[in-house]
Amino acid sequence: MATSTVPQVRTWTRVLLAMMLMALGVWVFLLPLAGPYFGFGFDTATRWRFSQLHWVTGLAAGVAIFLGGALVMSRRRLLEEIGGLAALAGGVWLVVAPSLHQVWSPTALAPQPAGAWHTAWLWIGCFYGPGAVAIYLSARAQALSRRSAAYDSPATRPSRPTAQSTSPENEPSLVR
Repeated sequence: MATSTVPQVRTWTRVLLAMMLMALGVWVFLLPLAGPYFGFGFDTATRWRFSQLHWVTGLAAGVAIFLGGALVMSRRRLLEEIGGLAALAGGVWLVVAPSLHQVWSPTALAPQPAGAWHTAWLWIGCFYGPGAVAIYLSARAQALSRRSAAYDSPATRPSRPTAQSTSPENEPSLVR
């Protein structure tokens, strides 16, 4: 009997994608709070500061990415799709929030004064990098969910070999 390995590969890939999304969500959430410990504080050098700026630009996106990753691990396709969309929304928000911040706030979103390279790494490490990775991982998770949905549909499911009936009615007769 031939067995397919697609469900097993899908499970491991889904779990890996979910764990990566959850780790990325933890990074995005903790970076504004614990970043000043290792010189990676974006707008403040104060540690564990929960400001409105932090909630709007990073913490909410980190929560969305983490919960999206947790939902991607679900066995229900609807929850997988919702999780992928939540992680996608968090990633897109990280990419566009720095540009949109000046629309709703009179204060500028700016990193701590540092050298040009350090400032560039702050922008990439806090917003653009995690946002791009979250968009990529959530797109992969959604594609995996869609592919498994196509595989699971009866029309595209590979047919199993059927055993030929060996009843006397189906046997060719030598005597007529």
